Amino acid sequence: MDARTEAFPGVAPNLETGFELPPSSIIHDPVMANEILAKIDTWGQIQVLVYKRGGKIFYKKLPDGRYEATIERAKDTE
Repeated sequence: MDARTEAFPGVAPNLETGFELPPSSIIHDPVMANEILAKIDTWGQIQVLVYKRGGKIFYKKLPDGRYEATIERAKDTE
């Protein structure tokens, strides 16, 4: 997370309450998803897999400046 991202209209007013930064819909293309998964770090891979399976990730800025991520699983995978 950087200052530019924190200034996004959907993020700035929700830093402390929680916000979502969904990935591009390109992750739903199997070929592109495989390419992306091969080139990104572990957290990026988790994000792609969560969204490909219908889940969501919500972020919240903590008082110490770090971020907490909460994963919401898709309803049919619970």
